[in-house]
Amino acid sequence: MSRQDSKLSINSNISSRWREDLQNYQAIKVTIFKNGDQWFDGYELRFKPQKEYRSLDALFNKLNPKIEFTGAVNYLFDTDGNMVRRVEDLEDGQTYVASSSKKFIPANYGRRGEAFWINGHRPQPYYSYRRRSMSSKSSSSDSKPGSGDGKVIKIINNEDTSIVERVLLNLKTTQQFEDVVRDLGQVLKIPNADRMYSLSGREVKSFSHLRHEFYDEDVFAISAGATKVDKSIYQMSRHTSASSSRKSTRLRSGASTRRELETSGGNLKILINGVRKIYHPPGRLPREDNRPPGRHIHLEWVHGYRGVDRFRNLVVLQKGEIVYFVGAVAVIMYIQEDTQRHYIEHNEDIQCIALHPRDDFIATGQIDGKDEVSRSHIRIWSVTTLETVAVLGHGELENGVISVAFSSLNKGQYLAAVDGSIEHVLSVWDWDKAELLARVVTNVIKMCGVTFHPFDNNLIITYGTGHLCFWSRRKDSFFERVDVAEKEAPNVTFQAIDFMESGDLVVGDSSGFISSYSVTDEGEYFRSLHYAAHSKEITCILMMVEGTLISSSAKDRKLKAWDTHQDFKKMAETELPAALGAAVAICQQWPGRSDANVYIGTDRNIIVEGSLQRKFEIVAFGHVSKINDVATCPNDVALVSVGSDRLIACWRRTKLIWKQNSPVEPLCVCYNPTGTIVATGLSDGNMVILKADSGDHVTTSRVCGSAITAIRFCIDGDLVACASHNGSIYLYKVSRDGFSYKKHGKLTGGQLLAHLDWDEGSEYIQTCSTDFNLNFWNATSNRMEKVGSVLREKVWMNQTCPVGWAVAGLWNNHNYKEETTLTSVNVSNNNELVASGDTAGYVRLSRWPTLNPKAEFHEIKIASHEVSALKFFYDDSYVVGTGGLEGGVFKFRIL
Repeated sequence: MSRQDSKLSINSNISSRWREDLQNYQAIKVTIFKNGDQWFDGYELRFKPQKEYRSLDALFNKLNPKIEFTGAVNYLFDTDGNMVRRVEDLEDGQTYVASSSKKFIPANYGRRGEAFWINGHRPQPYYSYRRRSMSSKSSSSDSKPGSGDGKVIKIINNEDTSIVERVLLNLKTTQQFEDVVRDLGQVLKIPNADRMYSLSGREVKSFSHLRHEFYDEDVFAISAGATKVDKSIYQMSRHTSASSSRKSTRLRSGASTRRELETSGGNLKILINGVRKIYHPPGRLPREDNRPPGRHIHLEWVHGYRGVDRFRNLVVLQKGEIVYFVGAVAVIMYIQEDTQRHYIEHNEDIQCIALHPRDDFIATGQIDGKDEVSRSHIRIWSVTTLETVAVLGHGELENGVISVAFSSLNKGQYLAAVDGSIEHVLSVWDWDKAELLARVVTNVIKMCGVTFHPFDNNLIITYGTGHLCFWSRRKDSFFERVDVAEKEAPNVTFQAIDFMESGDLVVGDSSGFISSYSVTDEGEYFRSLHYAAHSKEITCILMMVEGTLISSSAKDRKLKAWDTHQDFKKMAETELPAALGAAVAICQQWPGRSDANVYIGTDRNIIVEGSLQRKFEIVAFGHVSKINDVATCPNDVALVSVGSDRLIACWRRTKLIWKQNSPVEPLCVCYNPTGTIVATGLSDGNMVILKADSGDHVTTSRVCGSAITAIRFCIDGDLVACASHNGSIYLYKVSRDGFSYKKHGKLTGGQLLAHLDWDEGSEYIQTCSTDFNLNFWNATSNRMEKVGSVLREKVWMNQTCPVGWAVAGLWNNHNYKEETTLTSVNVSNNNELVASGDTAGYVRLSRWPTLNPKAEFHEIKIASHEVSALKFFYDDSYVVGTGGLEGGVFKFRIL
């Protein structure tokens, strides 16, 4: 190298270092706004990142005297709500939001002028209704255009449409809504104005109505008295909407208006739990179709049984069908033909069940709901047609229905029920006439059940803690009460009863004793027998047709048979395996026949069939507690569920294929694309890989120290992503056989992640946090995408995140009966349907995508608690949902 070339090279290196240092110490300019105050003018700050402020704390000290909060500035966000964690992340010329709390409040920070004009035109001088609150500083500031508490609207005289004014309403005014409408009428020259209507003719009745139901409308008609909206107003509005849409740069669908709260720069904004969320739809939105989907959901099969906290909840029909309940669904299962039918008219969890003596009707009572519609009541329905024939006690029974029973001697004409109120009220109806015959307060600490005496329609027995009582109903509808419980044992609970052929009452109690009670010729009740049958509490007893009594204990899981013809001599004894649990319900397999086979429901949510002489076989199996997630096989009608009971279970069609116990609670599960591997994420931060056909363990990988809440394979199965509670996503490289996993990368965030989806190119990931923030990640560069709008055209493998532009219409739907929070969504493989589950226990089927809150849907309520997961089968023939405290798996056929 020549001396001249060497000199140039040295100078070049020196210049390069200078340029690097100059870049590091070059001053940048940022504008800082105040969180939640879009009218703050903004504080312009120039500084050198590497020299003046080496940490955010030093920067916050600078901002504290400039931006006043009740506390100190502790956080910094970009305008999309992403938290800034390093000074180096600040970019020259950008806008940021300072905050004293972690909660980011979306607003139009720094946007003025044209951004707040209506339809591109400057509004006329505003008429702001603040006459009674002019001294309030907050009211005057809240009424600015674009404010979350101010609404600019056009008002039209319904009698004279030539009179039009544009006004700004302060939605925080202390005036009554009726006074404001009257003032608006004065502006429009309408004496005694008292009605405001939308263009569709719906009346606006309050500020809350205006804020929520009519958030996307800005033209209203004012009138005096009830009337119809003038057609010219509607036509004028349509013309204005059409002209403005032609001038708009955003592509619109065929609908006249978009239903979203606001549209600014192509962004979509909706309210989720009172917080405004911003999403970025694609440039060309699909055409809105608010009709219900052309296909329906039909409940075909339920895996599960609720025995963990319910007793006497299993009955058998004469032709061999068993009836029980899971969540809000009553299941009629015919084991011989492997079929199920379902009664789905309850709107809260079923709590008790009773079979009519003629075997053609069933009564079920539900728990108390949150609203008037879902209050405690009893439904009597036909076993054959599944139609409701009577509804009793709606609004009269408090805190749920504990027990129901039909009378026997008069062919089931009467129905008795005990509610869950403090007094435990006993009610008796002539149910066919819906006539209340009598009601009495029992004043029991804990009530377990009620039943009629088989030989007397007016003799009712109630039992519970320290309580065993005979109630004789007189003609004047009053009761004569006889307590037969021993007063020296007030803490003994009577929780299992039946009747002998002679009519004597047989009772099993919590101390392990079986007693019988008889009546003298003078009508006095006395205890005729008392013996120790079990060492611990007796949970259920059954009097067989041939005179054999079967009893079961919850502690030792033993079943014992007693010969009532030989002074209750023990005939046989067996013990249920620990995996099956203890019996909580026993029914004879063929009622009325001398058959030793029985059906037993256990506290492990399992129903078994067998006898004391032979092995018990499982006929219904379920999780013991809440199911956390479910996954469907990509090439078979199989699914895997994981629950808080630490159980991993695989089902195919109607059968349980395999189950595995996990050392800790599994929170999420998925199949690999070939369907050969099942990956589960555990609460201790481990990822466990199992074989899909057998459940055999393959390998365990230590991912992190926090719970794994979502796990998904990419489209070709080469990568698997694990989302964690610590806010990070961990990527693993997968071998071809799916048996080997090597750490590939880590994407660091800061929010508690709950859902995860891959894009079809396996380059990007979208996640939903526990507070419903939607974030995007670049799996190639291992960084979060701060500008989500750049991915607006991305196509995702599936939509399991319950937020986003394509599911925006599922939120705040006007057809919902209550405020609902979505907990799970899933899109069909043909991209025509979307299934959604919520905290109220509803499964809904809608069109995909769902853009409008006015979109119709089909729904079924499966439980009182949240629907934790939903998945379509690979061929879209079924959608599977999990919900309820008892861990039911509900399989719906798509018709």
